[in-house]
Amino acid sequence: MPQSTRTRGFTLLELITALTISAALVGAMAVLIATSASAMERGVDGSAHDREAGRALADLEIDLSEATKFFEQTATSIWFEVPDRNDDGVPEHIRYSWSGAAGDPLLRSTNGGTPAVVAADVRAFGLALSERPGLKRTESPEQLLASFTAHAGATSTAFSAGFTSWCAQVIRPNFAADVVSWKVTRVRFRAKRIPPHDGAYMVALVPLDNSRNPTTTVLASVNVNESTLGSGFAWVTVSFPTCAAIDPGQPVALRISGVSGTDGQCDVETLVSATPTMPFNTWAVGTVNSGTTWTAYPQTRNLIHEVYGTVVVESR
Repeated sequence: MPQSTRTRGFTLLELITALTISAALVGAMAVLIATSASAMERGVDGSAHDREAGRALADLEIDLSEATKFFEQTATSIWFEVPDRNDDGVPEHIRYSWSGAAGDPLLRSTNGGTPAVVAADVRAFGLALSERPGLKRTESPEQLLASFTAHAGATSTAFSAGFTSWCAQVIRPNFAADVVSWKVTRVRFRAKRIPPHDGAYMVALVPLDNSRNPTTTVLASVNVNESTLGSGFAWVTVSFPTCAAIDPGQPVALRISGVSGTDGQCDVETLVSATPTMPFNTWAVGTVNSGTTWTAYPQTRNLIHEVYGTVVVESR
């Protein structure tokens, strides 16, 4: 019987990781990989795939051995911080993820950049994380995390958010050293409808890339009907039922875009200053091509906004 030439994937790529964690140290780690069927049973030489799997797990083991903080850990993804690797004085943020669909790749991204494939055709992938006894993580009550509501000498103007023209507000709260993550529970901004106001717009929270532009990754989002807006600028409150954990050093953007209707847009109120004297850690950005390129307005323009959320503090 002729030998099968069908290309096989990883019938099992399963990682079980045990970690002891403190605020600045990972103490111990164990890694396991196995394949569930032999190469003889598959009728193909699995050595190339085994080598690829081995390299992927070796890279993951090296990254995890240097981890100092963890921001996300699910059955199919893990996001953590390691010390500075490119001499810019800022720690690096690494994320491994798998879609959960057999045959999809295991991906690795650094600092919110484009994910790279570290293992192709993955059939199963799992993670388990445990904390060292004695450490305690506590989530705070909801609190105001960031806001911009007034500025001396600034004038009011509008950002039109539609299908291709989006506006966003960069948010970079300052946290105490014991904060290990944060999330947004609700936001407030000022907006008004644009006739015929027959559609909906999306309010989303997204991380920034290395160029400090909003990415396509969505941490939280809600669609809002345009008909709920008034004919004049007024405060709009949007609550997020869920939000992914955010690194305390990671700025994010509140992004507003049209998603349905005749024009799918609304006007969002901003303040524009004649001189670059607005707060240094917040600024507005806009795009006219659905996020392909962004224009930043550092220290000259900001959406009027309030951001509420919670923080997680780690202590003994």
